[in-house]
Amino acid sequence: MDTTPLFDLLSIGECLVEFSQQPSGQFRPAFAGDTANTLFYGARLGLRTGFISAVGDDLFTEMIVSGLESERIDITHTLRLPGRRNGLYFIELDETGEHHFHYWRHDSAATETLLHYSTERLAKFVSSSRMLLVSGITLAVMKEPARLIALLEAVRDTVTVVLDTNYRPRLWSSPEEYHRRIGQIIPHVDILLPSQADLEAAWQGVAIENLLWHFAEQGVGTICMKAGGNGCALWDDGILEWFAPPNDVRVVDATGAGDAFNAGFITGVVQGRSKEESCALAQQTASHALTVHGALNQEFGAGGA
Repeated sequence: MDTTPLFDLLSIGECLVEFSQQPSGQFRPAFAGDTANTLFYGARLGLRTGFISAVGDDLFTEMIVSGLESERIDITHTLRLPGRRNGLYFIELDETGEHHFHYWRHDSAATETLLHYSTERLAKFVSSSRMLLVSGITLAVMKEPARLIALLEAVRDTVTVVLDTNYRPRLWSSPEEYHRRIGQIIPHVDILLPSQADLEAAWQGVAIENLLWHFAEQGVGTICMKAGGNGCALWDDGILEWFAPPNDVRVVDATGAGDAFNAGFITGVVQGRSKEESCALAQQTASHALTVHGALNQEFGAGGA
């Protein structure tokens, strides 16, 4: 019997309507969301992907659904919820070129995703994949998050779980609440993809090395830390090995770059590349996301890093 997984990567999260301000001042509509962005770039790199989420029935729903389908992202477990709306956000450019984000996502359809599935049904679907990606945003916005922990317990030892720390202070009542929720999920995580900025903001005054030691002691096998213009670093038994970013990257908008990085790293792992090679692919993929307004570079092609 063929036991090859049907998918390389599934993710649980939200897909928002994105309005990114262009140099002309006009706002361009698109779809985006941290784990959905990773699926987009992963699919463009050749991964077989699927999205566990929910969408509403407003005027943006068809754009989201058709957009995901056009990227060959499986949406058999992306629900349509009548009477619910989709979350949205605006990326505003100020006169200095800085980006400012404005979100409307409270009680969106995606936040109810876990309410409509039994653990058994989701576990069966997730077990058809090599990897499952969740993020700090997933932890923050999903209602009844205990259902996510139950799912991770159900697929333990069958699926590689990937976590992006993605700390957004406005989504949490306090840093301590975020610490608690991360602490609940870390024992189920195999690959951790934090950003240095997240760790410094969420655990102010705590040395990065001490945090990474703690995560490794909880059983996380692979840690690759994103550090923006400083590149990325692999954690190896108490040592951070740093890798410089690609040269001459033209930064237009950093939105989605970390998600693209995740896609490149995950692709490298799925393809059997070394951690160092996966880092290189991650940074190459992220560099493409930096060159456009908004989260998704539609010019990025399959295998195109």
